[in-house]
Amino acid sequence: MSAKILVADDDVDVQEIIKMSLAGAGYEVVTANNGTEALAALDTESPDLVILDVMMAEPDEGFYVAQKMRKSGHETPIIMLTSVGQAVGWDFDADDEMVPVDLFLNKPVKPEVILEKVRELLSDQEVE
Repeated sequence: MSAKILVADDDVDVQEIIKMSLAGAGYEVVTANNGTEALAALDTESPDLVILDVMMAEPDEGFYVAQKMRKSGHETPIIMLTSVGQAVGWDFDADDEMVPVDLFLNKPVKPEVILEKVRELLSDQEVE
């Protein structure tokens, strides 16, 4: 059985590029266009990993989704995609409370890099 990946991004082109790359590698991919859809998909789809954009309908929506996931007990690995850091010169890093994600990737990110990081996080998860 292949792992299921949830891709939450309001940019349909980004969704499709990531989806094609992951599906081509044998992963099952479900998508969400915003935080509300992402949170609903967590319960209905039970993904093994989440790829989450920071800025969707709200500038910090990805942070909110990640925080809500962790507070509700979801331990699913999260890769957060952001272009905010480059645009405003901020450097984000994961932490347990404000930014409870496993990995940050700056947009634009090559599909092969996403695929590599997904494999790493899922193999780490299988070992536990």
